[in-house]
Amino acid sequence: MFQSQNGSTWTADQNLDILFRISRKVFSTSPATAQFLVDKPTSNIAYDLFNTVTSEVTMANTSLGYSFLSEKSTGGLTSFITFNPKEDYAMDDGNGRRVLNPTTGNTTFILKTTMSTSNPDISPILDVTRFGTILVDNYINALPVLNSGFLIANSGSAYANSADVTVTISGGGGSGAVATATVAANIITAITVTSGGTGYTTSPTITITPGSGGGSGASVTYNGEDKKTGGNAATRYMTRRVTLADGFDSGDLRVYLTAYKPSGSEINVYYKLLSGSDSEVFDNKSYQLMTQLGNPNFVSTNKRDYRELSFAPGSSSAANNSISYTSGSTAFNTFKTFAIKIVMSGTDTTNVPKVRDLRAIALPSGT
Repeated sequence: MFQSQNGSTWTADQNLDILFRISRKVFSTSPATAQFLVDKPTSNIAYDLFNTVTSEVTMANTSLGYSFLSEKSTGGLTSFITFNPKEDYAMDDGNGRRVLNPTTGNTTFILKTTMSTSNPDISPILDVTRFGTILVDNYINALPVLNSGFLIANSGSAYANSADVTVTISGGGGSGAVATATVAANIITAITVTSGGTGYTTSPTITITPGSGGGSGASVTYNGEDKKTGGNAATRYMTRRVTLADGFDSGDLRVYLTAYKPSGSEINVYYKLLSGSDSEVFDNKSYQLMTQLGNPNFVSTNKRDYRELSFAPGSSSAANNSISYTSGSTAFNTFKTFAIKIVMSGTDTTNVPKVRDLRAIALPSGT
């Protein structure tokens, strides 16, 4: 023992000693498990992906393993499935979308940690105060026709009843959509979808046909992804407007992106333009669908199969090498301002398309 004399000089005390006992834990070399349960949800919560955040210490001769048990949205529980923490785990393992179910309670999702050591003197460490899981619900659809897209421009007159009116949905690149009209006080007051169909990349044409009871004058339009507002996609990304420098007005456009595109999914790219000679407001412009050049039927073979896709104004995978749009009665074939929109669609929420490395290039026409 030493005692301080003046804050910098220490003098030994020959009459004092210190004695203490150290206890050492002897850890089992058989694996041990700890299970973590979720709080009972108040309602069904669907999810398609999760990522577990951990804070752990593993030393030589020790290890930590993770697995989870979950409830399928179709009913029933999975067995325990191993996963890596701090990595996304998508529910494309054959069990489909999962759900937190209040009826099942806090066992609707169980996360299990297996702790192992081959040295009885040491153990791996898991900080439970910095341990949690993020659940992700993917929003995506197959571009159906939605009730929210209908706009009744003219309600018409003299319609007999709802059953006497036929609604026909055509064009728009999709198929399968069916809708009915609601007639009140001899006018059409609403259009209601009974089957949304799929693949409507642009706005379909809505035709109202009266039956034997007569009626006329109704006009209905649909706001799809090519319109200035609205749209039927659940997932879209829109860039900010880009204004070219003075003297660099362009007549063509190319968009390049790197994409993961699983089976059953699509990636569509749109553009909107404003000529330097056009006095209309940019936000009032509609979008135009671009065509994918090269291989439009490309499907990723695995989760790491990202490929570069290119898009241009045109159709059927052929570029026009020019742009044009009409404002009122005036046609424009150059632009100074543009914006890009990417629409992703699919049928499987557990395996969705992904996009990165977006580039847009304004070009002179004919290049």
